Amino acid sequence: LVVWLFVGYGRFGVAPDSPLAEQLPKALHTGKHTSFAGLYSHSGHAYAESTEDGRRAVARTERRLMSDLAQRLSERVGVSVPSVSVGATPTCALDNLGSLGDTGGAVALEMHPGNYCFFDLQQCSIGSCTMDDVAVAVLTRVVSWSPERNQVMIDAGGTALHKDRAGLDSWGLVVDHHPELRVDRLSQECGVLTSDSPIDFSRFPLGSTLRILPNHSCMCAASFDTYHVLDNAKAPTVSETWHRLTNAW
Repeated sequence: LVVWLFVGYGRFGVAPDSPLAEQLPKALHTGKHTSFAGLYSHSGHAYAESTEDGRRAVARTERRLMSDLAQRLSERVGVSVPSVSVGATPTCALDNLGSLGDTGGAVALEMHPGNYCFFDLQQCSIGSCTMDDVAVAVLTRVVSWSPERNQVMIDAGGTALHKDRAGLDSWGLVVDHHPELRVDRLSQECGVLTSDSPIDFSRFPLGSTLRILPNHSCMCAASFDTYHVLDNAKAPTVSETWHRLTNAW
């Protein structure tokens, strides 16, 4: 078992300077039916930082708290730390963070950026990546028009793109030479695209397909059991098909 530490996010965890932060690892280490597997933290509060310096400060504070506790456990409690697990996508995406420091005998440093493999529009908005780094999109089909409302209807709704707006102005952005289009509204199975300028509906025949970058790729990707891997996003051909191992959480 690992001990989850509170490093500022406010979701779970034991405060690193509390007595429990030393008592729990010792209890797991000495327990008859347990073993102490290491320390874990999640710096999700880095999402609230609008600058790289702010995210870097969160990452360094997290690492310092974990390193200090690992050293205390080794020197004062007599418990070595097998692994230290840190991070969130905004902090793991930073360059030149340096080493964790003295981890009191820890043999492994794990970074667990849950969004790092795909990225998304939320990560773009906070500076973790650029638009070219976003590696997941939802393929959708044009199913209807509404010229009087300047709208294009698609067959991707909340069950495909997810309704986590992530603090952004739309529910997703259309790629493939259509940057003027944004996802303005979602129902369960359908979405509505619009633009600030008049839409040329001849460019979007009924039945044609579009790719949409999601706001939050974790929740979006969780809606699908199969992912089609493209060799080249600009001239896409499917090179592989990946199947999720499970649809359960």
